[in-house]
Amino acid sequence: MDALEHDDERGGHDVPTPGANQLSLVLMGGNGKVPGAAAGFGNVYTLNPGLYTDDDYGAIAPYYTTYFFVNRQDELALRDDKGKPVGLGRKLLAYQTAYISGIGTLTITFFADSLLNPWPLTVTRTLAANPTFDQESGGGMCMAQRIAIKFASSAAL
Repeated sequence: MDALEHDDERGGHDVPTPGANQLSLVLMGGNGKVPGAAAGFGNVYTLNPGLYTDDDYGAIAPYYTTYFFVNRQDELALRDDKGKPVGLGRKLLAYQTAYISGIGTLTITFFADSLLNPWPLTVTRTLAANPTFDQESGGGMCMAQRIAIKFASSAAL
């Protein structure tokens, strides 16, 4: 008897298997040591889009900081609305928009020339899960040779 005849006798492999074709990312949260050798949570985690907290450390505070722009190459290439080059010198950020979705509050911080130099004015906006337009705000009149923008959210728990 060959393998095909044996397969036919058992009725094939059309038996439904629970969980088949469903994969989940599993993260191990140990301390890098042999179990019991050092303090640590030692839990196993799966990602859940409905959770906005970390099982061990609490609320997650995500943020993104842009690069400092305008860089030297862009200064030479970019033109204002009158066709003049942006050029060297200080820039003034009067207005900005960003298409951002989420839950909770968005805080926008401007940095003038250094991440150690936050502009004293920040912007806060309430986030929408399914926005239909850009979040608009003033730029805090931030003035610098180069400006970075930090977008941070705090979830509504």
